[in-house]
Amino acid sequence: MKKRGKYKKPQYRTKAMYIVLEHMDFDWEIDDVRIVIEMWDEGHSLAFITAFMDRDELEMLALIFELHYRGVLRERSSGIFSSKSLEKTQSHISRVTATLTGLEEDVFTVMTKENFIFTQDQVMKFDELWNSGASLEEIAKKIKRRKIKDVVHLMLDRSFNEKINAVPIAIDGRFLSDGDFMGTCIKSIQ
Repeated sequence: MKKRGKYKKPQYRTKAMYIVLEHMDFDWEIDDVRIVIEMWDEGHSLAFITAFMDRDELEMLALIFELHYRGVLRERSSGIFSSKSLEKTQSHISRVTATLTGLEEDVFTVMTKENFIFTQDQVMKFDELWNSGASLEEIAKKIKRRKIKDVVHLMLDRSFNEKINAVPIAIDGRFLSDGDFMGTCIKSIQ
């Protein structure tokens, strides 16, 4: 071990790390982002937009989360499901333009400020708590994560890698139909 004054720096990490959503592509071409925003405003469902854009469902969900967080995607009464077209307003057009201009490249990268690293202990504890019916808020406290968004990302990763059954359980622990699950995820991020 190296000595730095009275402190010793370990040469090796002692805990196994787990990177959430590492198989995802978080880069989007600006033109594709504009199309997604336009389709959202026209009232198309997340499933339809995902199929049209030929992207992974999690990648589309990540883009939706990011655009919603930045105030670019407006809320719809039906969430991620089909809805009426949204009225075009000058303030919305300005917000979209401001968000997508001034980027260094013609690429929009989502979730650049997220923490996707968990210890194996946190992942095992997550699986155990999830399977016992704990809500994401409870799980976040027990695995010592301050942001519920971190736990939502872990839940999505574990679900899509078929390590947990996430479909019938909502963010707050209530049971929902299969179709309500993704809408509940989006509402929990707000």
